[in-house]
Amino acid sequence: LMPNYHVLTDTEKDIFYKMSRLQDSQLSRISINDPICRYYGVQRGDVLSITRKSET
Repeated sequence: LMPNYHVLTDTEKDIFYKMSRLQDSQLSRISINDPICRYYGVQRGDVLSITRKSET
């Protein structure tokens, strides 16, 4: 039921930005006080990958 979470490394972030042609300002925001962010120790500027199971 719970999606998988992964904090991207700097290298993974660079690859993600190049492949998706997105900028940091275009990504969705999640509160730093969100329980998942606190659990993973997410800091401002980190990118969190959320993988949900798709039924398609």
